[in-house]
Amino acid sequence: MANIWVIARNTIAHAMRMKLALVVIALLLVILPVLSVITTGDGTLLGKVQSFSSYGISLVSMMLCLMAVAISCYSLNFELKYKQLYMLVTKPVSRSEILLGKFVGLMVVNVLLLALFCSIIYAITVNMPRFSDTTAEDTQRVETEFFAARAGVKPRPPIEEEKLQSLALERYNRLKNADELPQGSTVDEVFRIIRGQIIMQAKSLGPGEDFVWRFSNVYPSDEAETIFVRFKLTAVTSAGSDGIATQWIAGDLRKLEEGKRPDFPVYYSDIRRDPTRTARELQIPANVVAEDGYLEIGMQNLHYNQVTIIPEDVEVLYKRGGFGMNFFRACVIILVRLTFLTAMGVSFSTWLSFPVAIFVAITIYFIGTVNGFIFDSLELLSSSMGLLYTFTIKPLLSLMPKFDGRFNPSPMIVSARMIEWSFVGLNILATAVARSLVLIGLGILVFNRKEIARITV
Repeated sequence: MANIWVIARNTIAHAMRMKLALVVIALLLVILPVLSVITTGDGTLLGKVQSFSSYGISLVSMMLCLMAVAISCYSLNFELKYKQLYMLVTKPVSRSEILLGKFVGLMVVNVLLLALFCSIIYAITVNMPRFSDTTAEDTQRVETEFFAARAGVKPRPPIEEEKLQSLALERYNRLKNADELPQGSTVDEVFRIIRGQIIMQAKSLGPGEDFVWRFSNVYPSDEAETIFVRFKLTAVTSAGSDGIATQWIAGDLRKLEEGKRPDFPVYYSDIRRDPTRTARELQIPANVVAEDGYLEIGMQNLHYNQVTIIPEDVEVLYKRGGFGMNFFRACVIILVRLTFLTAMGVSFSTWLSFPVAIFVAITIYFIGTVNGFIFDSLELLSSSMGLLYTFTIKPLLSLMPKFDGRFNPSPMIVSARMIEWSFVGLNILATAVARSLVLIGLGILVFNRKEIARITV
């Protein structure tokens, strides 16, 4: 253990002397404060805070990840190239201790820099409302829609699965009898298209029509607080510059539908206008939720809109925690990335030259940032290509780390989404522990068999 720490200290000193590390530190120290001044978002205080936190977290994550890849790939290669390692391997130090010392030293650098820049982002973010000329309403909106950790609940499907399957089969048979099935498509592909069309038709609202979403397991932390309905409206035709006029109702409507008086308050919104293709939020009192966590949200497309709309991404959000701990969990997710990339760079440096090692490592990093997108795109392949993908590309993608979607903390912070400790723990086990241990183990195996200097007599 003492040998590992000695090598780790030397690695820390070497990393901090590198020009790359100094440039990254200097750039972030300058860019982050400037970014807090020049970002405006949509012109509101909420938009400004969201824009800064999004750009700040993404920038710090990307630059520290690229720096971790570069330094971890370079450190061992540098000592081999300039023969500094020759003296060390003659000492009573095992090669596994050398690699572990490199890894520990670089991780100390990662933790220190991540803590520094995340602290800067946090300090600027929480103090932005104090130094902005805003109204009390804007400040309250930021407190409820940003400085919180909210859990999200999706509604039940608009059509039950049995009914959806029956309607899809009926439409498929009708198209088949009329010889109108798409040419060159498999049965599964046709059914997927038909199911999507039926669901879209069920969600479409013409002028004067309404729709009710049903939610379960909605448990706000405090009945005195508000909960939020997040949605996005899509218009089939142009909606005009005034947006879409809608009216909403929320509560436990089960007894109301039976003609009885409901046990809990029912919320009726004023007429509101919302732009299309933009995520919006509606605040409703939390006391409309039933004791069993049941909630119904109804929306009417008012008759004078004269346009058919499709509500999408409807979700109920309610507060589960505070901003500080949620931000800390976001930083832990970034640290998981740095752990994997550092282990990968140290491992690659044992059997690849520096240019090849850094090229492969950066390629894997960028694949990780679009891993989920690649997965979703390749799932739409035809049956013949899909079979090839299943047995070749898909297993390789499964081995790659995931840095996008749920594994990207920036959108979670921007939308004030709760990052669960259970998710963070699984991410640590899968990426920072399992994948990193495999990479370090592979590096130790290769390094133990590597001929560092040829013996000549």
